[in-house]
Amino acid sequence: MRLLSDRSHLMLSILILAIGLVACRGDDDDFGTGGDDDSTPGDDDSTAPDDDSADDDDSADDDDSADDDDSTGDDDTTEGDPYVEPPVYVVPQEFAPGDTIEVQYLGDLVGEDELGIRYGFNGFTQIEGVAEEWLNEYVDGAGRYFLEGEMVQGADRFTFELEVPQSARAIHMDFFATDEDGSRTYDDRDGLTYHQEVLFPYIGPLLSWTDEAQPGTGVVVTFETSMPCRGTVEFGPTEELGSSALGDVADYVHHVTLTGLTPDSDVFYRVLDNVGHVSEIHRFHTPAPPGAGPVRFAVAADAQDSGGGTGAWNLVGPALAAEHGDLDFLVFTGDLTAADETGDWWTFFDGGRHLFPGQPLLPAVGNHDHGYGPGTPDESTFERYFPRPAATPVGYVYRVDVAELALLTLDSEIPEGFDDGGDQKLWIEAELDDIELAGEPLWVFVQWHIPVYDAGVRTGLTDMEARRPVTETFDGRVDWVFSGHEHLGQRMKPLRHDSLLAPSEIYGRGPDDGVGYLVLPPAGMMPRTQIQDFEGAAAFCRDWPAFPDIDPGSNFVDSELGWALVTVDGHEITLDLYGVGQMGAPVTPYVRDSTTYVRP
Repeated sequence: MRLLSDRSHLMLSILILAIGLVACRGDDDDFGTGGDDDSTPGDDDSTAPDDDSADDDDSADDDDSADDDDSTGDDDTTEGDPYVEPPVYVVPQEFAPGDTIEVQYLGDLVGEDELGIRYGFNGFTQIEGVAEEWLNEYVDGAGRYFLEGEMVQGADRFTFELEVPQSARAIHMDFFATDEDGSRTYDDRDGLTYHQEVLFPYIGPLLSWTDEAQPGTGVVVTFETSMPCRGTVEFGPTEELGSSALGDVADYVHHVTLTGLTPDSDVFYRVLDNVGHVSEIHRFHTPAPPGAGPVRFAVAADAQDSGGGTGAWNLVGPALAAEHGDLDFLVFTGDLTAADETGDWWTFFDGGRHLFPGQPLLPAVGNHDHGYGPGTPDESTFERYFPRPAATPVGYVYRVDVAELALLTLDSEIPEGFDDGGDQKLWIEAELDDIELAGEPLWVFVQWHIPVYDAGVRTGLTDMEARRPVTETFDGRVDWVFSGHEHLGQRMKPLRHDSLLAPSEIYGRGPDDGVGYLVLPPAGMMPRTQIQDFEGAAAFCRDWPAFPDIDPGSNFVDSELGWALVTVDGHEITLDLYGVGQMGAPVTPYVRDSTTYVRP
């Protein structure tokens, strides 16, 4: 196909950006400044005139609120907010599967004599409608499928044409120069890759809570775009929306804070970039105040889907969304991805694209979510995608209070923190002391990834015992502990610290009652069925589960994909463990196990 001239490139880009400016102007003139990356020296983040008058919605939800320094020397009324061309983008900006697009590269390798492009689709997975032969490599045990081509050198940029497959939802791109000895120098955006959404946005939206955006009255909306800009959220009590909030900085990943929301109410919203892309309208419901009604949340683990048929999260995520469309929040106890790679994260978010826009996601770090392998914790991806309350001693550790319950999240990838005197143990002891002193909230839940009580064979006694010291302070103060990792759903009998069965044999916080420990079934990875040998040294682990039923003469149990649903209504709790079948053989979600009790 004939390539456009360099002059045509420039003119077309300017035209597209001009259209984007008109399409994206909102109530606040700080939004829609034509691809403003707000990172160039002297950029005043504004256009003239900025409507920071009393007629502007300068409420707590608007980024031009009192928290913005618009009245104390912030030069939001100065002309000239120049468009800064990103290092990689495509033309045309608006395209559909089946169209041919041109990738334009102006990055750090633009001075090379030759440049290659490595590109893939939908999380670097094999998809239909691609005639070329796929190349393949393995990164941290996960397969990555891609194509390569030679770019065309122009006066000031390299270009490459590609046809967008019908099944493509996202395009991932790296660029490389080849040295004389055949070695390559990559521009892969520091391992994050460049990308282009086919469906906007590239990732998200998803919801979080922070110190500023508290449950019931606030939320942080996170999404990722193909071009660096200041993301915008338009929102309101109906689909008419009416208010808008602007992100603080220009980036690919946007965290836009909404505050001043009304508890127990619907909020409709959509997200926008600054070149004309607008998402569909989503809805979430803010939690009710304590005592105003039940709190419902789902707990999942081990999506661990690298795409290409190696996992089932793309089926489980939509099934969870269809079964429980109006949750207060979603807990995820780790191993969200197959590996800490850009394509695998995209696959996780894509599988949850019908789920995450409707309720906040509260995750824990798993062993597949960071630099691969034990002893290499890295929470940088979590910090990038999941804002949380104020930083805590070490790792991805935090507390969230919602209505009548508290959720405390620990990082089991740093097991030394679980020891006596360890920073995570000291932190959670202090939090439990605060809860006990205040007499609230009524219910207390804890989550981390690797279980401390498990009848399966994957989690060895050494791993369990290394993390068990943290549970010394749980008796009488914690209701349920959620973990994953084993890929085998299990509900333990009421336990006291160090595997002792509670004398009362009931769940609760009384002096003779026991803590509930739930090991989640996998939400995408292959279910495991093997349990400890009934004649082996660890046979006592078989005594822990109340579910599933264990045949005394067998080392295997039934196991399915699934999740848990927790409903707290005053002093009553119901915990349902759902099954959705096997990989390749899904079934309609059904309750495999259920327990209900009333606490004094």
